[in-house]
Formats: sequence, C-alpha cells, structure tokens
Amino acid sequence: MKLYLIRHAIAADRDEFASSGQRDQDRPLTKGGIERLDNVVRGLVRLERRIDQIYTSPYLRAKQTAEIVAKAYSLVPRTLEALIPDSAPEELVPCLKKCHTDGMSSLAFVGHEPDLSRLVSWLTIGKTRQFLFFKKAGVCCLKLTEQFGPGRAAVVWSLGPSQLVKMGKKSAS
Repeated sequence: MKLYLIRHAIAADRDEFASSGQRDQDRPLTKGGIERLDNVVRGLVRLERRIDQIYTSPYLRAKQTAEIVAKAYSLVPRTLEALIPDSAPEELVPCLKKCHTDGMSSLAFVGHEPDLSRLVSWLTIGKTRQFLFFKKAGVCCLKLTEQFGPGRAAVVWSLGPSQLVKMGKKSAS
C-alpha cells in the first residue's frame, strides 16, 4: 500500500492569529496558500492518478488542505484524531490496518510538522528521529508492507511544493 503524507499549506501567521485570541486549531489557510496548493495538487495528480481515501487532522488548516486535495480525486476527506499535533505515530496503525483490510491500495494523511517527519522516521527506521522535513504543502510517498509498524516502510519519493508546482505545469502544457 502507498501512503502519501501531506503537510498543510501556508496558514495565517501563528503569532498574529494567537494575538487575536483565537485557538491555533482554528487557524485557516491564507489566500496565497490556497492558490499555491491548487498548483501543488496538479503535480500530485500527475504523479498519482488515484488515491483511495484521504484522512486529515481536525485542525482547520489541515482540513482545508485535505478538501482541496480530495476534490482533485473526487473524494471526501475523513477526520482522524490521531493526526492532531503531538500524536504518537503508532496511533495511526489501526487506520492503516483497516484501510488495508478494506482493500485500499493508496491513501493520504494530511497533517502537521514535525509529526509527519516523525511518522516517516518511525515507519522507515523504527525511531522518531527526524531525517526528512516537510515544507508547507510538501508531499512524501511511502511504500508500506503489510506489517504496518516501525521500520516496515520505504520512502518512494519526497517532493517540496515548488517541485510539485513545476510538475503540474508540465502536465498542463
């Protein structure tokens, strides 16, 4: 099974938003973040024509990102509490097992840093020591074995938003 890890797109400034008295989980994407994400998604679709399901953190910026990605695949994203910041990577294993049992061949998780980097590390080398970092709207593709545990995955590719935007432009020409 392929697992696509997607960091949310550019969101409102954290400090500025906090000074307004609003909760961090309600911080939205910026207009520029949405526009850039639209271009990123074109590149992602060029790489992967099918994703069976998209799961998202319940935080607004991740949900908005997931909705934009899901639209390109004619999907409706599902909220997954295990994707909130500071969740342990092993909390995602039940979801992976269920998706595999349900016959899915590819799925996406939309979340946050440094959690996505820690998840990549845990799935590939069995430790949460970060060796790969996600830019906003960056995507990493992992190939999972059926064991769904630490050290049981391989990185297929990892691309930043500018690389995906260039790939999307190539497909439009």
